[in-house]
Amino acid sequence: MHQKIATTTALVITGLLAGNSLAAVINVPDHSFTPDGSGTVSTRDTNIEALNGSPVLSSSGSTAYVVSTFEFGAGSDAHLQWQFFASTPPTAGRIGLNMQDNGSVSIPGIAPQRLDFDGMTDVLSPSSFSFAQDMAGETVVMIAKLHFDTSNSDTYNVKFNNGPRTPHGGADTLMNVWFNPTAASVEGAGPAAGDLYAIWNSSTFRHMRTSVFNQNTSANAGDSSVLNTVILTGDDATFANALAAAGVSTIPSPSAVFAGIPALGALLMRRRRN
Repeated sequence: MHQKIATTTALVITGLLAGNSLAAVINVPDHSFTPDGSGTVSTRDTNIEALNGSPVLSSSGSTAYVVSTFEFGAGSDAHLQWQFFASTPPTAGRIGLNMQDNGSVSIPGIAPQRLDFDGMTDVLSPSSFSFAQDMAGETVVMIAKLHFDTSNSDTYNVKFNNGPRTPHGGADTLMNVWFNPTAASVEGAGPAAGDLYAIWNSSTFRHMRTSVFNQNTSANAGDSSVLNTVILTGDDATFANALAAAGVSTIPSPSAVFAGIPALGALLMRRRRN
């Protein structure tokens, strides 16, 4: 399952609208931790509102993509995570992704809710996903699509999952995740898209925290890292751009060839250096 981060020689694969004020590529600093045998949790907080000039997902109907890489040390037992916050940490965390050393993936901060998006059967939210293997020495690239719409709760019939399943009208941000995407990956729509989904009852994310939970990993196990994290917003928030940021080579369209690409070019060069 081990997947190396792909690089591409065709920097024209997405045409980022470099001169458009509605377009933004937010580069989140890399975060690595050298194990020391302790149970240390190493965190790094990034003010994405300051980098972007505005919060992520601040208006209904908006979409953002998070592209990130989890790299586990050769003998690591660490857990790796990224998570959004509505205000300065350590306030309550919002939606994110947590990957354990056994390959199990969970959604930190998620409330116990159900989706009934097919109109017939209650489906647990979030859905479950596991690589079902030891992740030591593995690298996982992921794309997370976050779509905030105040009608999502009604559209997908979101309910509380404690006691009687009463409607929950505030679950507005739907996240779909693709792990180790390829050129064959398709965006799809709704909760069934991707490998994992979750729905969260807030939006307007201002901070992002990356974390390495050391889990008493020994000092010779190798660094574990959250790398190459980028958030695509505004006009740059497309699945094609997310695939390109993940290092997935696709055939460019003519419009993409001639569009401005400095921001994505810098991002892909950053991936190549890593």
